[in-house]
Amino acid sequence: MSLDYPERPDPDANPTEFWRAFIRDYYTDAVSSMQLAPGEYPHIEISWDDLATYYPAIELEEVDIDEVLDHLRGAVLDLDTPLPVNTPEEVSISLVDLPEERVFDIGRYPRDAAGSYLAINGQVSHIDRIKDKITLAVYDCLRCGTTQEIPQGGDDEIDEPHECPGCERQGPFMLDKEACEVTQRRLVRLSPPPEISTSGAGHIDIELEDALTHLVHPGERVRVFGRLEANPESEGSRILEYSQQANSVAHLNAQIDALDIEEHREAIEAIAELDDPIEAIKGSFAPHLHRDETLDAAIEGIVLQLFGATRAPRWRSDIHVLLLGDPSTAKSELLEFAESVHPRAKFKSGRSVSGTGLTAATVKDEFGSEAW
Repeated sequence: MSLDYPERPDPDANPTEFWRAFIRDYYTDAVSSMQLAPGEYPHIEISWDDLATYYPAIELEEVDIDEVLDHLRGAVLDLDTPLPVNTPEEVSISLVDLPEERVFDIGRYPRDAAGSYLAINGQVSHIDRIKDKITLAVYDCLRCGTTQEIPQGGDDEIDEPHECPGCERQGPFMLDKEACEVTQRRLVRLSPPPEISTSGAGHIDIELEDALTHLVHPGERVRVFGRLEANPESEGSRILEYSQQANSVAHLNAQIDALDIEEHREAIEAIAELDDPIEAIKGSFAPHLHRDETLDAAIEGIVLQLFGATRAPRWRSDIHVLLLGDPSTAKSELLEFAESVHPRAKFKSGRSVSGTGLTAATVKDEFGSEAW
């Protein structure tokens, strides 16, 4: 709830104090009630409705979102509530309740959207490992020893010095890796969720930095907010490929450990008290299929895979299932039903894949680290 402060700082003359007052008025309780695990970054959801209420003149198309988020992260650290972080970059902020006209599904943004801020809904289909990205490169001149700093741009190619400010010669230069300033960076690929996926719907690659790199996991449905970029898909190409530099990430489906099970508690406890709870669950899995002994065994394996088990030193908590059978024996039906009941399941057909491709082919993954 907002507090009524009679005099608010001017957002243009003193933006730092203005956004500090906003966080103090609206989000002090949210920050003070945080319970963080060791090594966990603080994450705060900021409502666009709150921003618009506090600052009615704010316009998503005109405001410098990067600057606003920088001020908000700094304002969180300036609160009296102690947080286990030292820099604003370690504070993660998600903008939620965005105007619906600025929220799009993958591939459905307008043609003139490149360069503008918008939110994209999708499901995390690929995720790269976290890497360090140089933001400020430090070079030493090998002729005279002069050191110079080169701020780095948005692409992955490192910018090198052209001339030494000491001896005015064009190198040679050596990169001082230990003196460089770096940020954490991770690439994530979003794809349309299965229920809205169509042929040719494509995907979009998202770049996350700093605290955002720890926010997403494969299979999660997210809304990513940031500037949409369009670049040639290869050097000299006229075909543009979209990507996004994320400013904030909001989850669209709740984490499993955050689900409220109270409304289902009685049914869960009733199943747990049965002599054979697995048999009861099997009965509700793909009930439209006529079963024999073989199909019943296959269903039991899939049910066990869906639920997993408690981890133990000598037991695996999850299993793999291989289904082999003649055509028209309900293999795809079982897998499609499993996809429909599990939020992170994804069904893929292998009809177009050759036997060699399934067993012996080695291809280079063009996403992220480009592993084989």
